[in-house]
Amino acid sequence: MKIDDPLIAANMGNHVIHPDFNAGVLFSHQQLFLGLSVSQLFENSFQFSKLNFTPAQVYRNFYLLTGYRFVYNRFELEPSIAAGYNLAPWSYCNNGNYVDVNLEFFLKPAVFTLSYRVDGYITTSLLYRTQKLELGLRTELFPTNKSDAYFVGIGLMASYTFLSSDAL
Repeated sequence: MKIDDPLIAANMGNHVIHPDFNAGVLFSHQQLFLGLSVSQLFENSFQFSKLNFTPAQVYRNFYLLTGYRFVYNRFELEPSIAAGYNLAPWSYCNNGNYVDVNLEFFLKPAVFTLSYRVDGYITTSLLYRTQKLELGLRTELFPTNKSDAYFVGIGLMASYTFLSSDAL
């Protein structure tokens, strides 16, 4: 087999294991919840190639989630805040740090979610769930580098469960 990519060819047979560890806890009491987690605890660095490329570094990330679920018969309302802190010196968005303000509406079997990230990123989702079928629609609106331009993304999701864990 001929490999045309020099990065792949230089690493054939060069298998190295880079262990890592992630941890998190979720506290909940009645309708209140608080979650804390950390990922990439070992912050490994590794070389993709024996060629002269700078080694890659994985940086530690910290996450916080808190919220409260208000229950009114079949209707539920759940405001929450999610925050992330990234130790990397670079990232795709705000240096990897973010704060999201979320609001979920539950009217079973449907769930509607509205999220706002402090840098102007807005998402909405609608999920319809039965015992075997899930249908979802997600929209994203976030600012681009141009001050008056936004990018819009739309996603669809469908799933059907043929066997449940109760049947196994």
